Amino acid sequence: MQNYAFSILSEFEKQLPYYLVGVGFRYTQELIRRPFGYPYYQWIQTVAGAGVATIGGREYEVGENRAMFLFPEDGHDYRSVDPERPWVVHWFTFGGYHIDQLLHTLGFSASGVYGVGNAEILDARVEQGLMALRSKRSSRGLDCSALVYSTLLDIYRHAYLASDESLEHRHQRLAPVFELVARDYDKPLSIEALSGAVGLSPQHFCVVFKQATNCRPVEYLNLYRIRKAKELLLRESEQRIQDIAKSVGYPNVAYFTTLFRKLEGVSPSDFRRGQLSGKL
Repeated sequence: MQNYAFSILSEFEKQLPYYLVGVGFRYTQELIRRPFGYPYYQWIQTVAGAGVATIGGREYEVGENRAMFLFPEDGHDYRSVDPERPWVVHWFTFGGYHIDQLLHTLGFSASGVYGVGNAEILDARVEQGLMALRSKRSSRGLDCSALVYSTLLDIYRHAYLASDESLEHRHQRLAPVFELVARDYDKPLSIEALSGAVGLSPQHFCVVFKQATNCRPVEYLNLYRIRKAKELLLRESEQRIQDIAKSVGYPNVAYFTTLFRKLEGVSPSDFRRGQLSGKL
């Protein structure tokens, strides 16, 4: 049985936000030269052996736990590193009117070569894609659309540029910071203190933290403190607002009240009153 399949897209499928064009599973990759690129997005992941790819005039080796993410119309070529040893890959080709927006949201902006963590998860997605394209189900187009979306989220979770870290690794690396905030949120916590917990410069720390959490360290700290304040406002219904503000790290009650209103849309007093009366 062939280990690849292509879709003949219906007019309905072409109108979907995501659609699957083709899939190759454990495919022995031959030499490819495309100076003007390919019309669709491609994810090409090494299973065995190694390849060498030229993308944007730069050469990359695509070996174990590596993959190429190729954007439409980007010139490229790729081949096996060793002609005597097959380069075996998975490939997953897709398109759709919403792809650009989703990739922008996920932080993918250009063709490149990525490292892959938990490769077996993406292996399974590609195999599912092959089965979906071979399916005779009337809902095949919708099934494939949902699969493209899920696969892109998995690529976001488990793929990373060679000079970068995966999302999972970033969170693991930042664990001491999360622990510090949970333990000492009621004390003054500077960027220097937070970055020192993981041995990074403040500037590099802010970049790494934003990539991992999609918010700045100060924003994360404020969100954590306000969540704790909300718990206290309900649990300690007689405690004064200024005392609650101090207990979560804000000695200035005016600043606390302004921040609380900005994040929650109501003042601390109105939040407490509304929650306790069942109106919020």
